[in-house]
Amino acid sequence: MQRAVRVLLFAGLVALQASALALAQPPGEQPHVAAAKKRQEATNSIAMEFRVVEVVSPGGISEPLPKQLLGGKQRLVPEKATTLESVNRVILFGIKVRYECNHPVWAPETGELHKAARILTSDGAYGKTLYPGGISNPEQPEGYIDRSSHVDEIRSHTLVPFTLCVRGAESSISPYLITDFKATGAKTDVRGKECIECVRTTGGTDTVRAWFDPTTDYVPRRIRREVRGKPRHQTDVEYRQDPTGTYLPSSWTRLEYSADGRVLTNTKVEVVSIQVGANHPDSDFDIKFPEKTKLYNARERKDYIVQADGSLREYDLAMGEYTGTTAPAPGSTWWDRNWKWLIATVVVLALLMSYGFRLRSRKVQ
Repeated sequence: MQRAVRVLLFAGLVALQASALALAQPPGEQPHVAAAKKRQEATNSIAMEFRVVEVVSPGGISEPLPKQLLGGKQRLVPEKATTLESVNRVILFGIKVRYECNHPVWAPETGELHKAARILTSDGAYGKTLYPGGISNPEQPEGYIDRSSHVDEIRSHTLVPFTLCVRGAESSISPYLITDFKATGAKTDVRGKECIECVRTTGGTDTVRAWFDPTTDYVPRRIRREVRGKPRHQTDVEYRQDPTGTYLPSSWTRLEYSADGRVLTNTKVEVVSIQVGANHPDSDFDIKFPEKTKLYNARERKDYIVQADGSLREYDLAMGEYTGTTAPAPGSTWWDRNWKWLIATVVVLALLMSYGFRLRSRKVQ
C-alpha cells in the first residue's frame, strides 16, 4: 500500500514539474509570424522603385471625410473621375527610411490637386520632409520636421503590401504588426492559392483580415480592412522570388469602398525594380534643407528660413519678417556646426606656433 502511495506521489510530482516547464516555455510562433521575421532579416537593406496608377471616382476623396475637413462645406472631390499616375522610390535600411514620393495630393478643403513631389526621410532620430518645388509657391522649397522620429507616409495603405511583407515586425514602418494577426483556422482560395485566414482586431468596429499563402513562405496574398463587417479597403498582391529565394511583391491592386459598397478609388501598383542587400550612406536617410527653404519644426513649434550656411533663422509668418533668432540645422553634428571655427582655430594656432619658433631661433643665433 505504501509503495503504491509513493508511486502515485512521484508520478504527481513529475506531472507537476512537466506542467511548470510547459508554462515557463514561450509558445511557438505562428508560421506567418516566423516567416515574416525571417524575411525582415533577409531584406534589412532593400530599395524599390514602383509605378502607381490611381483612378478616383467622383467624390472618392470627399465621401469618407467629415465636413470639417472639407472647409465646412458639402464638397464633391473630385467632381469627375480622375486618373493619377506617378513613379516613386523607397529605400529601407533597418529602421531607416527614404521615400521619394511623386504622387499628387488632394486638398479636400479646396478640392484642388497639388502635384507636390516630396522626399521623406528618417535616420531613426529625426523624421523630415522636403518639398523641393514648394507647395503654395513653386519658387520656395518647403520643409517639415516631425515631432516623432519616423515617417508617417511610409505607413500609408498604398504601401501596406510592401511594408507588411518586409517590415511586418516594425511598427514605425508597417501600420499593421504581423504579431497582431491571429489564425482563425479557416482557409480561403485567393486567386487560385489556398491561404490561411488571420484576423487583427482593435476592440472597436475595425477589423483587418489577411490571408497568408503557405506555398510561398506565408506572404500576405490579400489584406482587407472591415468596418462593422463591411469591407472598406481590399488589396490583392502578386509576388516573385528574388535571386536569394525571398518572395517579394511584384504588383498589387487596392480597392477602397464607401459604406454602401461603392468603389471610391482603384489603385494599381507595379514594381519597376527591387534591389536587396545594397549599401546606402547615412546621407540617404537625412535631408539637408536647401537655402531659402521655409521650414516648420514641429518639435519646437517654430517657423524658420534656411540660410546659405545651413543654419536656421526664425521667421514670423504672421508678420512676414525675421525675429533675429538663429539655430543650427536640426540633426546636425557638432562637426557640422563648428568645423569652420575649428579649422580657423587650428590655422591660427599653427601661425602662432610658427611665429614663436622663428622668434626663438633668432634669439639662439
